[in-house]
Amino acid sequence: MQRPRINECTRCNGIGYIGKWKHIANGICFECEGVNGYVRSSHKKIGRVVENKEKYRQEIMASIASDDSVLSGRIDLLNEPKILDGMATLAEEGFDDEILADYAHQMSKR
Repeated sequence: MQRPRINECTRCNGIGYIGKWKHIANGICFECEGVNGYVRSSHKKIGRVVENKEKYRQEIMASIASDDSVLSGRIDLLNEPKILDGMATLAEEGFDDEILADYAHQMSKR
């Protein structure tokens, strides 16, 4: 009798862990995040990603408004949604404000 697979992730084959990436986030699969019952492209996961990106976007805007960040005063970024999205993605991956400021500087040159 074949057991049904709970997690149909295409990256980790339902294990929730990728051994060769154990040095990054302890090897947790970024596709399914080790969630049982994961369904690829589920609305739940998409909603969570959008919520996370919005949270980081709000944090970046707070850094722009603050006085103690390298992003302070960069109000020009508020009119650049593509740059803010890229910065939010980088912030979600754990990069600090200095890297985000460098990214914004490089992207605004284009």
